[in-house]
Amino acid sequence: MTVSPDNWKLFDDPKFELTVRYPNPTPQGREAHVVEHPQDDGIAVHLVRDERELYVEISRFPLVGAEAEYARHRPRLEERWGAGVVSDLREATLGRRAAQQYVFRWPEGERTAVLASTDGWTYRVLYNSASSLNAEVLRTLEWK
Repeated sequence: MTVSPDNWKLFDDPKFELTVRYPNPTPQGREAHVVEHPQDDGIAVHLVRDERELYVEISRFPLVGAEAEYARHRPRLEERWGAGVVSDLREATLGRRAAQQYVFRWPEGERTAVLASTDGWTYRVLYNSASSLNAEVLRTLEWK
């Protein structure tokens, strides 16, 4: 699949310190949806169509750092899908910013979570790492 993000829609919400581009319609011709909702003590937005084709979730929390957010999220995932479904943290980048990432897998799928902080917020970006389209979306992420 050849992906050209030049004509993709721009997600640029003033509540977030980042922008990202996403295809709408998706390569399979489906309309993408942006859905915002509260999440724990933060806010999240989903760029989603079919979870197997396009699934990117961007969450923003008060500044806690990658290790603390991982320590909060991991037990929830293991409670839902069982011990051992979550990998250890490892170094990564998110929009050229230093980050940490982990992967969680269950019988029906997998997600990669990337954690990065700004001066005021910790961001968690979850995406379906089994779909190459989601990796292309993440490559368009830029910090404001």
